Amino acid sequence: MSSSELVCRSMNIEPNLSETVKAEFDAFCGYCGVELKEGDAVHLLKFKKSFIDQNLCADGSSKYACPHCNEIMNRSKFLLPKLSTGIFTEQGAYPVGKNTNRAYFLKNPPKPPFLFSVNIGQSQHIVWKAPVNLSNEVFFVQLSNHVISINHKKLMGTVKHLHKLRDIHSQALLDDWALNNKKPQQIDRDKLNPFYFLGMKGDVVGTYTLCSWLKDLVESELIEESELAEFKQLNWGEAWLLNAACIENEESNVKPETFTY
Repeated sequence: MSSSELVCRSMNIEPNLSETVKAEFDAFCGYCGVELKEGDAVHLLKFKKSFIDQNLCADGSSKYACPHCNEIMNRSKFLLPKLSTGIFTEQGAYPVGKNTNRAYFLKNPPKPPFLFSVNIGQSQHIVWKAPVNLSNEVFFVQLSNHVISINHKKLMGTVKHLHKLRDIHSQALLDDWALNNKKPQQIDRDKLNPFYFLGMKGDVVGTYTLCSWLKDLVESELIEESELAEFKQLNWGEAWLLNAACIENEESNVKPETFTY
């Protein structure tokens, strides 16, 4: 199943076959690379002047586009982050624009096949090039023009480790307030992020700069510096998503409602 077909299925979109022709020979869809047989209903592949992703096409020299890719590419709403940022499954499409929604699916990857795409604010079609995941143990996320791989067991192991460090940090604050006769304050654990990434847009995606509270734990001799090594074993995509995966609030445990075109 191609990515475009899965997206169409998830949103109950029926491709328009009124302008198709019959393939004159066996070929592949120029966009997604799905196999097309002689006699199949296809569209003649015509790139728009604004299209600049020929290098990302499966076969840019192909004469044909499959009906599903043609449908996606001709619907301008798929240029918008709202429709191009989501989890697409055979059971429906789910929003992951909010970090809390993203957290739910990082904790609970859907049953394959599924597609996970995140548009970081640019007006572009990305769902057609997102890999179709056939496993929820190791899967891929289309982050605009980047494809990042996620080892789920490794990511969630790091989340568990981070929660332990949050416990140590929170207890240290409580002990300090008690020692100095200060009124205890509300501790927002979800603000204790591991990395200095810039929100959902992922502007800083190539660094592993740890937040100061983690370094403070080492300097205060509450943990050994070796306990920070676990964060460095993540690839940059896993590190970028860790800030969402480690969210603990109740909303992150609620499966979001599906969305439609």
